[in-house]
Amino acid sequence: MMTSTSARPAGNFETLLAVSRQALRDGDAGTCRQAAKNALDLAQARKDLHQEARAHLSLALADRMLAQSRRAQLSGQRAAFLFQLCGDGAGEAEALAALAYTLSVLGRNEEAIEAALLSVKLSEQCATEPALANSYTYLGIAYSHCSGFQEADHAFNVAIRLLEQHDRLSYAYFPRLHQRAMESIRVFHERYYTGELPSLGRLSQLRLADELHERDAALVGTLQGTRPRMQPMRHLLAGLEFCWRGSLQDAQAAAQHASAEEGGGGINLLYTVCGHWLRAEIGWAAGDWAAAGQCAQQMIDLAIQIENEQFVSVGYLLLSQILAAQGRHSEAQEPQRLLRRRERFVRSEAIKSRNAVIEWQLKVRANHDDFARMESEARRLERLSFEDALTGLPNRRKLEQHLPVMLRQGVERDSPLFLAFIDIDRFKSINDRFSHQVGDDVLKCIALNLRSLVRDGDLFARIAGDEFIIAFQDVDSSTMSSVKERIRAAVSGFDWTTIHADLRVSASVGVVQAQLGDTVDSLMHRSDVAMYADKTPHLPGASADVAVRVEPPGAVPPRRLS
Repeated sequence: MMTSTSARPAGNFETLLAVSRQALRDGDAGTCRQAAKNALDLAQARKDLHQEARAHLSLALADRMLAQSRRAQLSGQRAAFLFQLCGDGAGEAEALAALAYTLSVLGRNEEAIEAALLSVKLSEQCATEPALANSYTYLGIAYSHCSGFQEADHAFNVAIRLLEQHDRLSYAYFPRLHQRAMESIRVFHERYYTGELPSLGRLSQLRLADELHERDAALVGTLQGTRPRMQPMRHLLAGLEFCWRGSLQDAQAAAQHASAEEGGGGINLLYTVCGHWLRAEIGWAAGDWAAAGQCAQQMIDLAIQIENEQFVSVGYLLLSQILAAQGRHSEAQEPQRLLRRRERFVRSEAIKSRNAVIEWQLKVRANHDDFARMESEARRLERLSFEDALTGLPNRRKLEQHLPVMLRQGVERDSPLFLAFIDIDRFKSINDRFSHQVGDDVLKCIALNLRSLVRDGDLFARIAGDEFIIAFQDVDSSTMSSVKERIRAAVSGFDWTTIHADLRVSASVGVVQAQLGDTVDSLMHRSDVAMYADKTPHLPGASADVAVRVEPPGAVPPRRLS
């Protein structure tokens, strides 16, 4: 077992960590993270493994509050591993509990349950009863995210009982709230899979118990920073129950109370996601299909942004139900298809992440002096996961992550987003006639030449073999006409004979303007259709100008040419 050097003088480390933990309790995620980062720098300079573990744990908790789940996952895994190296079972249990929550949010449910179960076992051996209750709470959350509702309910009950037995009534607020959220998710899923709303008796029972708990004046006095941060979620959960009971006026009031009490930071984004859910349910119940569909889509977009896979799933299933309730059964299949694709993406990312973590652990065991280099390597790998290896451009994953933000900013600024879909004509014939090396050189030249069109705030990405997309912000239609000419000059005006004497290259481009209600998929689909509509068949080796058309909002593009 590797030993800790925590016996060395801590200097300002303990002060920084105390500031970080207090900021966490106050809901100040920015201060919490900065203090933890400063503490980590001190620990790394001293090569003190135990202090590094404690600082990583504080970083994980701060990033969780900021809805930075991947960063929280990385810090949580490192904290747990370093606590294990130092032989600190209680610290490892706390880190594993925090890690279990982050893994649940990221949709990595099996790993989350594994981490939470190990946290419980370690807490049983070497932690206090309140710490054990904490581990059971996160075990309940992990079970809830994978639809193990009975197991989740049992874990929450154990956590509440342990806290109440040791006069930690204020801390029981946390598992009680997550127990209510779990029951709301259970009701939602049962309605989806059976087509009928199940009994709401258990949901009402949990709400009434929570309200009784809330009315304890002494308890309220001890919550201070914790209670106000959780109040919006209490209103939202109550609103869902009222809506499902048909009390739409009460549900609307609950939604308004939640909005009025929301705070800032990442936790606010989670409340906003749940607010969209509640408003979508209200719209559905009221027969306001437009509002219901819009709120469900907003829920999906924001849940994807903060990478909360449970609510991504709820959003897609809810949107499918809303469409089916209108008799639009064919359209209702599309959210289900997108959800399946999202689930495949999550599984792929989980495999990549686990491999990276194992490699990191092996290197730390071999030589702790390489720890700082591993930090840099992890950041590099994270950056490369958003980068196309051949051209150095952002890849499709980066585009799909950032495009919802650009769409939302366009609406907020009243400045529409334009999307240019660029496809190299007859690219397969270039590969077949001149070689794949020439084809790769063409792709790199296209990327290099079109970079000059991209300003700060725009996004230029390679999304497939010979397909590129440029997203333009804060630009009008007249300016886009100039951009079209520059695209034409950049492609057809390049001296391709520098690569091969007989090489000629042209491209087809579809340019569309974002419309209100556009999603990433709908906007990319329209730009793809516009590109194919403008593609002109020509003989291999013949030169051709770039065909560019700005499609007005609502226009129906011509059929694709074969």
